[in-house]
Amino acid sequence: MIGTVLIYLIAGLRFQHLIAGLRFQPSTTQFKCPDGNEYCFSWGERFLISEDSLEEATRKESCRNNFNLKENGTKSYGKDTPAAEDQFRQYIDGQKCPNDPEAHIYLNNAKAQRSKKHPIEIAVSVPISRSNSKGVSEAQETLRGIALAQYKVNDEENGIDERKLIVGIADDGFNNAQEVAKFLVGRPPILGVIGHSTSTATEAAGPIYQEKKVVAISPSSTAVNSDQSNDNHFTSNDYLFRTASNDSIAVKQLVKYISNHTKIKKIAIVHDNDIYSESYKKIFEKQFKFLGNGYEVINESGKRSDKDCNLSDDHFDDDYCLEKVGKQAEALLLAPSSPRAKNRLVLSILRKATLPLFGADSMYNLEVAKALNDANKRIIVAVPWHRNNPWFPLQQKADQYFGQHAINWNTAMAYDATLTLAEGLRGASKICSNWINSFNNVDDCLRSELKNVLSKPDFIVDESTVEGGIIQFDNSGDRCAEETDESAKKGGYCGKPNNKIGILVEAKNGNFFRIDLPNKKL
Repeated sequence: MIGTVLIYLIAGLRFQHLIAGLRFQPSTTQFKCPDGNEYCFSWGERFLISEDSLEEATRKESCRNNFNLKENGTKSYGKDTPAAEDQFRQYIDGQKCPNDPEAHIYLNNAKAQRSKKHPIEIAVSVPISRSNSKGVSEAQETLRGIALAQYKVNDEENGIDERKLIVGIADDGFNNAQEVAKFLVGRPPILGVIGHSTSTATEAAGPIYQEKKVVAISPSSTAVNSDQSNDNHFTSNDYLFRTASNDSIAVKQLVKYISNHTKIKKIAIVHDNDIYSESYKKIFEKQFKFLGNGYEVINESGKRSDKDCNLSDDHFDDDYCLEKVGKQAEALLLAPSSPRAKNRLVLSILRKATLPLFGADSMYNLEVAKALNDANKRIIVAVPWHRNNPWFPLQQKADQYFGQHAINWNTAMAYDATLTLAEGLRGASKICSNWINSFNNVDDCLRSELKNVLSKPDFIVDESTVEGGIIQFDNSGDRCAEETDESAKKGGYCGKPNNKIGILVEAKNGNFFRIDLPNKKL
């Protein structure tokens, strides 16, 4: 009799363990990469950032030595959730690989699957495989912000109406943003998307989100918005929002610095044919020329000299570019697209240039800082965000969560994008609690109402990574800033104060520093 009872007891415990691992299963994830070899989406059942690329991005040998723990966690995910949670937790232990954000997100997902209420599914799209995995670094910067915000929403705030966030990760590094978007919108359980990272990818995917009425919030697309589609501006729609300020804000800050603190009046721009780069060049030309009194862009759009420093030209020659502009320009502005910002031509220009250097936010990366340090040179860059000091709340959280690994504006804006999506879902949840009978299930309602909540002029997120700042959107879905044009405020948008975003930093000694706080590092 006792033996029989023990058998039933053991069987019951094993059943409970199985149920704990299978309580909530995310939607189907069979989405292959364009190369046909690997899968490009995961909730945690497979890793997208490989052992080799991870080691290159994090520079931590212990990550590689303990990668089997991450791999075992992905094998257990969806089959034995407690085991997956244990493996991921061991892997990101402070002495092993604490700064792998993909593993942090999968751990958060595993924990969310064991919650009492069905989790809320969202997704993020990052360029992991761009240029043979050179996009890993940028992808990890974004994923760190999402992991931090997911932890805040799930563990510190007990979810959204006690429903925790589960984040699926998609790889759009194969120039496959449209295919990724089609996959994501085709999974109705996914209520919103954080992405994409570049303006080109975001614009390409935008019509798909609009057609299927799914909200996408880009944390790092910054090209200047346009009401009409053209070759030099970013075309948005009602379902696209952006938490990084658009480049007109950064350009205003950069032009103001040049006019107030230098004697420079003639400048040349290194650019390419990407939407982001051309948009930045156009808006800089407009604002710099508006200063009057001899202020001029030497290779202005439409002039023959426009081609002299165009990185997209098949016959581009860095020496020729520098020789041509060096005869006329007094400074050089580098505004390449993100994929080109780290290539050999741009780094060569940095090393060879003898003129003062300025840069768009694409130049805000450690490869640029290192190249300049090796050449004993500096560059001033306008970015949406920069760490103020080690006691800043986001930096404190990052130190606790990832160890001492530095965070940057990609991390901050991804954190803000995730908090914005969560706040929007909270607002939608209040509406859906009253209208749930009109929908087949609550998620249909949430997906439908999310855009309406975010689009309201009075929508606001009180907490943001910007010190003393908030998150609001203008009438085109761009983040409000103190410099936002009045036309973008029409309809009552950007009505609250403290829309502080944007700062100038300088690369020197191998890192970036705020110009007004010279001792504060990236």
